[in-house]
Amino acid sequence: MNMAVSGDLILNSSVLLDKFLEGVQSRAFRIAQIATGNSEDALDLVQDAMFKLVEKYSQRSEQEWTPPFLSYPAQPYQRLVSTQRGQK
Repeated sequence: MNMAVSGDLILNSSVLLDKFLEGVQSRAFRIAQIATGNSEDALDLVQDAMFKLVEKYSQRSEQEWTPPFLSYPAQPYQRLVSTQRGQK
């Protein structure tokens, strides 16, 4: 693969990822907001999820992006609840 083709693939992947994040960010924010009960914490979780998705999944197919992205914002809250239940 030559450099021009490689650059085009990276650019295309970046555009797809941007569109994906734009399309799911409000749903992810709502999930995080319900989980945390706090808009600021929810925003932090969604931003963190976006960074993690780009870091770990940007080279994967678009079909693989949604499940981890939408499950991540609620995970810290779920771990906290599990820890609290274990302490009772």
